[in-house]
Amino acid sequence: MELAKERSIKSYMYRLAQAVLAREEPEETFLKSIPQDLVYLQIIHPSSIPEREVRRRLRLLTKQRRRKHSMRMILWAATAAPLTLLLLTPIPALPAYYCLYRAFSHRQALAGCRSLTDAFSHNDAQQLQSVSPESAVTAKAQIVYEKKKLEDMVQPTMVSSAELDAIVKPQVRLNNPIEDAEVMKVGSLYRINNLLEHVAKARKQAAGAMFPRHVNG
Repeated sequence: MELAKERSIKSYMYRLAQAVLAREEPEETFLKSIPQDLVYLQIIHPSSIPEREVRRRLRLLTKQRRRKHSMRMILWAATAAPLTLLLLTPIPALPAYYCLYRAFSHRQALAGCRSLTDAFSHNDAQQLQSVSPESAVTAKAQIVYEKKKLEDMVQPTMVSSAELDAIVKPQVRLNNPIEDAEVMKVGSLYRINNLLEHVAKARKQAAGAMFPRHVNG
């Protein structure tokens, strides 16, 4: 579709899809990429950032985004319901499709939140086992109560990367945003072809936070 002729319907639909994706928050895109049924989870982080800090930030991310995606999924689904009547008329139903897509997108992000939460719950129980067997039993009981078997959960593997640290240089990022060349190096290192696009969206979001004009859904 990207190679469609200019001014064709396919070209218009491609540009429309790109515009929709461009409005998506980077956190939402990240959470959507996490499978609902995780088999293996490896988290690679710069070596200068302590593993505990990485875990804390990911837990905070899932806590903040879980409620947000849950509420927005419901709102977009409720908005889409009356618009589906457009499907029965000659009027273009793009608003209905857009609302349904946003509801489904938030549902996927919510599933990603749950997958990360479950993975860290497993890890927490393992850590408690080494410190306090009694607390570990309580944690396991809570997981079983939620109808999830601890043995079936994926435990995240944390990998500290000096190579990644040398590229992104976290200690200087507070005052010096990462450059495109460095982003492309990271993308090449981990074979993430569209990483620069995600970073561009994050930059746009950061600029919007400084000069807010509207709220994205």
